[in-house]
Amino acid sequence: MRIETVECQKIVDRVISILGKNINIMNDQGIIIASGNAQRIGTYHEAAKLAAQTKREIIVDTDTRFVGCKKGINLPIYNDSEVFGVIGITGEPTEVKGYGVIVKELVEMMIQESERNKIELYQQQALKNLAIELIRENAPSLENLSWRAQLVDFEIKVARTVMVVDICNFGLVIRRFNKDTEVKVQEYKQNMINIINSISNRTHDIVFNFYEDRFIIIKSMDMSIEEYCSKLVNKVKDKLGIELNIGVGCICEEINDYYKSYSLANSAMEIGRKIKPEQLLYNWSDYRLETLLQAVEEEKKNQFLESFDKIFYDSEVEKELKHTLKTYFEQGMNIQNTAKVLYVHRNTVLYRLNRLKEQCGFDVMNSYNCMLIYIAILLKELG
Repeated sequence: MRIETVECQKIVDRVISILGKNINIMNDQGIIIASGNAQRIGTYHEAAKLAAQTKREIIVDTDTRFVGCKKGINLPIYNDSEVFGVIGITGEPTEVKGYGVIVKELVEMMIQESERNKIELYQQQALKNLAIELIRENAPSLENLSWRAQLVDFEIKVARTVMVVDICNFGLVIRRFNKDTEVKVQEYKQNMINIINSISNRTHDIVFNFYEDRFIIIKSMDMSIEEYCSKLVNKVKDKLGIELNIGVGCICEEINDYYKSYSLANSAMEIGRKIKPEQLLYNWSDYRLETLLQAVEEEKKNQFLESFDKIFYDSEVEKELKHTLKTYFEQGMNIQNTAKVLYVHRNTVLYRLNRLKEQCGFDVMNSYNCMLIYIAILLKELG
C-alpha cells in the first residue's frame, strides 16, 4: 500500500489539532512525508526506518541518538498486517508514550478510511465512464461493454431506463454565488447528485453530472417512474429550492437499448418543453406522435401546413380556439371531458368549435378533419 502525501498531511493536521503535539508520518523507508513542521518533510528519519524494519516501537530519548530524529516515540502503522509507514509523536518519551497506541490506531483508521473513499471514488468514476459509453451513438462493441460492465459489477440484465434531468434556470442559480463561483457550482452539483442518490437504488442505478446543468440517471425499475420523479422533484425543491425538468426514455433490457433510451429521453424533453412547458416530467411514451412528427422533413412539413394557412395566419382564429381544439382531440373528441379540462361550460366548447368551422371551413366534429388539424397544430408547435 502506498501512502499519499497530501492525504497524510490532512491526517497529521487533524491529529495535531486534537492532541496538541507535533506528529510526523514516515513511509517505510524512513522519509518524512507529512509533519506539523513543514521543514522536516522530505528528510530522513532513521528511527522510523528502524521501526518499519523491526515492526516495533522505537523510543528516541535524545535528539542525537538517531539521524534526523527528535525526542519522542515512533510506532509502525499497519494495513492488513503489512507495515506501510510509521507514526512519530514528538516530545519527552515519558510524556507522549501514553498517547502512542491511541494515535497509532487513530491514524491507521484515518488512512484506511481515506483509502476506502479513494476506492469508492474510482468505482464511481468507472461507473460514470461506462454509462457515458452506454449512451453514446457510436459505442464500443457489445462484447467490450459487457466485459467492462462485469468489472464494475453493473448487472446488464436488470431492467432500467435512462433519464435526463436539467436544472431549470441554471444561469440564475449560479449567479447566487459571488465568490469562488466554480467551486460553489461544483459543490452545488455534488449536492444534487447526493440528493438523487439518496432516493435511488445504489446497487443498480448510476447517477452523474453529464455537463453544465444536465444530469443523467440510469434508473432501475424498482418503483414506478412517476413515483420516483415525484420524490426527486419534491426533495430537490425542498433541499435546494430549484425546479427540475425530467425526460424519460424507454426501458433498457439489452446493452444496445441504452443509447435508444437516452435519445428518446432527450427528444421527450425537447418536445415537452415546446408544447407543454408548464410540465416538469416528459415521458417519451407520452410523445410518440410528436417524436414521429419531429422527424418529418421541412419541405414535406411545409407542404402539409399549406392546407391550414387559414388557421395559423388568420388573426380571427385566436390562440384560445386552437387550444380548445387540441384539448378536444386529446380528450377523445368528448365535449363534456373537454369542458371539464378547460374549466368552461360544454356550450362554450361547442361555440368555439363552431366558430372554427365558420372561420376556417373545417368540420372538427369529423374525426379525420380533427386529426389533421391536431397534427398541423403539433407541427407548428414543434417548429
